[in-house]
Amino acid sequence: MSKKTSTVTPDFTELGHFQLDARTIRLIPLAFCHMHHVVVLEKYRHEAGCLIVVGMLEPDNIRILNMLEILLQSKIKAVQLNQYEVHQALKTGYGEQLAAEKSGGHVIDLVVSDQTPHNANSQAPELVDRMLIDAISNKASDIHLETYRADTDLRYRIDGILQQAFTHITLDNIRSVVNRLKVLAQLDISEQRAPQDGRFRCTFVDGDLRSSIDFRLNILPGPAGQDAVIRVLDASAMMLPLDMLGMNEKMKQLLLSLIHNPEGLLLVTGPTGSGKTTTLYSLLNLLRDNGKKIITAEDPIEYYVDKINQKQVSSVIDMAALSRAFLRHDPDVLLIGEIRDQDTAQTASKASCTGHLVLSTLHTPDAVGGIQRLKSLGLADDEISHGLLGVLAQRLLRKVCRHCAQPKAISEHQQQVLGYLLDGIHNVQGLGCKECNGTGYRGRIGVYEFVLVDETLQNMIFSSCSANALRQAAREQGCLSMLEDALLKVNRGIVSLGEVFRVIPYRQLIATVAELGAAKKQ
Repeated sequence: MSKKTSTVTPDFTELGHFQLDARTIRLIPLAFCHMHHVVVLEKYRHEAGCLIVVGMLEPDNIRILNMLEILLQSKIKAVQLNQYEVHQALKTGYGEQLAAEKSGGHVIDLVVSDQTPHNANSQAPELVDRMLIDAISNKASDIHLETYRADTDLRYRIDGILQQAFTHITLDNIRSVVNRLKVLAQLDISEQRAPQDGRFRCTFVDGDLRSSIDFRLNILPGPAGQDAVIRVLDASAMMLPLDMLGMNEKMKQLLLSLIHNPEGLLLVTGPTGSGKTTTLYSLLNLLRDNGKKIITAEDPIEYYVDKINQKQVSSVIDMAALSRAFLRHDPDVLLIGEIRDQDTAQTASKASCTGHLVLSTLHTPDAVGGIQRLKSLGLADDEISHGLLGVLAQRLLRKVCRHCAQPKAISEHQQQVLGYLLDGIHNVQGLGCKECNGTGYRGRIGVYEFVLVDETLQNMIFSSCSANALRQAAREQGCLSMLEDALLKVNRGIVSLGEVFRVIPYRQLIATVAELGAAKKQ
């Protein structure tokens, strides 16, 4: 433990002795002030540097003093105040937010109009606020704050791509910025050698528009310092209507009919970041009414939704145990965040055959791969054929910016790979403009393939037919491959061929072309 460097000064024990300033008080996040009963009263420079005066209930508490020095990156002068005086001082800095925070509400307010341009002298609270506001305004899904030996980087993941951002966060102040984030997420600011996870919430205010945004923070130490990745969780962007996801009408109607089944298993598959959770919550939103009990097991809970009974997987109760416990709570609909082991697969299968609708995800490249994955997790063919309703595979492609879209010639490589599938295809690509920040893309849309487990496929699964035979049967029932769905969107000018090649794995493109070619010859 570091040596105590602060002093208690009994001469300054009344709030009236200080000229309170809202900006100075906000140097410490409100959550930290509540937790430790502290408030910044003033800061001034003296012969040895900057000194910050902090009012405290316990001015001789060495642990709190050490945390304050780490957080403020300054020497501390502690003075004793009573609880009432701490509360009154916080009112000057936080106003209405004080009541909301004490009642378990939002941690911080992010007000776009209140933001002054930040510069190299900006304090950590201002730098963090600007970083979060820019991320929300640009619809970023993640914020990456990275520390290197000679530099720092701030990057936003927008439409699935990391984009470099200018920032005044430097090697000189990044520690203060990371500590600010840790305090907001109620993490240990003195721990700098172990990974940490937390979350916090804000109210984003832009003119008359107000929205609640959650942030999930992960801190990972490295040789040059601590890196931070922040997932931006905007529930309003999550609960999209099914019409806005990009499915064709036939697929959408099939899904709508399946989710009103009294029992069965419906899977959504794809890699991390392919929009599986958004699809599942769009479906759950259609089931949300007073006549159904919906329970979810999630790791972690990303979006909190009213009237859905959400449960968090933890070290005490894992996904399989939580899923088993659900069955004793008389649910109608279960959402299991991911089926990743045999116990969870068995529980999902049992629930789907005993009067429950079960929604879940798997990591597989295509829809038929979901069936094969269930087999590899130990489910018998008869269990799968009896309980499985269907498998939806998906990925997200960036949409071409409609303000700068121009015809784009199909490349020789694209023609070699996809061959006859490109006959009659009109390709476009964005040139880059102000509307899309020069990227040529704006927003994303899903590409899908959906396998309905009808009576034919049930019998084939029960008979242990191969994946190729299942795909052929799915095509005969009218199932479009993900590549075919993507090419339809290319021809409509929604996405570019380049984006198709970027997102759909090359091996999957080749396999799909071969399978479609073989089917065409028959």
